[in-house]
Amino acid sequence: MTQWAEQQIAALLELGFDLADAQASVKWVLSTMPQGANPDTWMPTAIDLDANIDAAAIQDARVAWYSDDAVPGRYKRMLDARTPTNG
Repeated sequence: MTQWAEQQIAALLELGFDLADAQASVKWVLSTMPQGANPDTWMPTAIDLDANIDAAAIQDARVAWYSDDAVPGRYKRMLDARTPTNG
């Protein structure tokens, strides 16, 4: 598993992730996937994804979305869009 983890971290770094995020992502996969699962083919379920989402994770995602120059401004505004109310 160590070789797989190192390869994944290297791939994430090459894509532009910082080291701490790459390591945390790989650690999450290894700690969340079932014993004996193949990390190359395992997909998390909605339950796996929701288990570790807290207010700090949501805030981190918001900051990343708003600060990413690759995300056009018109899409950034979608994050805080509200349904208009009548009356």
